[in-house]
Amino acid sequence: MRDQRLARLVRLMMELGRKPFRSVDEAAGLLAISRTQFYRDKEDLEKMGFSFTFRRERGAFQVEDDPGVRVDGLTLGEVLALILAVEKVPLTGDFPLAYRALLGLRKISVDRPGPAARLVALAIEAVTREIAGCGLDLLERLVAAAEEKRRIIVEYRGPESGRTRRLTVDAQGLVYRRGKLCLEILPLQGRALPRRLRADSIQNLMETPFLAPQ
Repeated sequence: MRDQRLARLVRLMMELGRKPFRSVDEAAGLLAISRTQFYRDKEDLEKMGFSFTFRRERGAFQVEDDPGVRVDGLTLGEVLALILAVEKVPLTGDFPLAYRALLGLRKISVDRPGPAARLVALAIEAVTREIAGCGLDLLERLVAAAEEKRRIIVEYRGPESGRTRRLTVDAQGLVYRRGKLCLEILPLQGRALPRRLRADSIQNLMETPFLAPQ
């Protein structure tokens, strides 16, 4: 229940960073919560150092930093701006840059106590799933396999068929194709498989001791 509440706070925080909400009803409607819950969540975020108020001159809510609450010297508003900036990196098609940015963000919240750091960690996990289609732990394993050109076994759910298969493939690299992160592969001899597997369809990964033949 605690993580569900934090996940809802993360979504509210990130949606506020993405667009200006014109009313409480608009924000509450997007998040599928009541007005009462919206104000409770607003109060909880303010206690963690993330404040936002309605500015009449702008006709929208505006994020305001609390300089007293910091994570690694950054206010929550500044951390949110970094997270949302990283979310846009895949538009360039540059996966190595996106991955390095994610690892940099992760350093902000690792081993930091308190609800603010936990909120940041959940926000980073959310944006990782947004730009990679999987969690950071699985992404790191995919990156390692691709860098080593390692033979791996993946549980892959086909985006069209919805059927999960266990595939043995040689990992070659990670690239963006049509906005989706894909693992480039070499199928074993005699197997008819696509050249790329979408990361958001890889359910699990198991390493083997073998490297792809050169």
